[in-house]
Amino acid sequence: MDPASAGVVFVGFAASLATLSAVVVNSSKTLYNFRHKLQNTRDDVKRLLNQFEIFEGLLEEIQRIAQQLGSPGIPRGLQNLWEGSSAQMQEDMERFEDVVTRFDRLLQAPSISSKKLRLRMRHIFDEDTVAAFQRQISAHTETLTLIQALLQE
Repeated sequence: MDPASAGVVFVGFAASLATLSAVVVNSSKTLYNFRHKLQNTRDDVKRLLNQFEIFEGLLEEIQRIAQQLGSPGIPRGLQNLWEGSSAQMQEDMERFEDVVTRFDRLLQAPSISSKKLRLRMRHIFDEDTVAAFQRQISAHTETLTLIQALLQE
């Protein structure tokens, strides 16, 4: 691959990492605020927040390594792996962000009691929904862990 093409591919790789990171950071922040507003958050929601923190950390680490390597340092096969995975990650994270945005509106609502907030939370974020997002985040975390390992070789 010529240097100009490699540079374009790297910019695309870096841009998609940054876009995905922004969605994950916003969702994590809202989920974190929700958890702190309600002291007795369900355990599954706490675990999901922990998974998001790990996912976010992996994204940040991959961005850092990719920036250090620059365009010639990222193998084409790894870029192909990222391209194949990032679209699904982006789609899943945007779907999660939609759900979390509904939470955020609840958190911003004036004078809503904790009891009403919990009832609405159960409606928006039921156990099946949380479990589905946990499975998605877990699968994406595995992919990011592989990408991180390959970048560090």
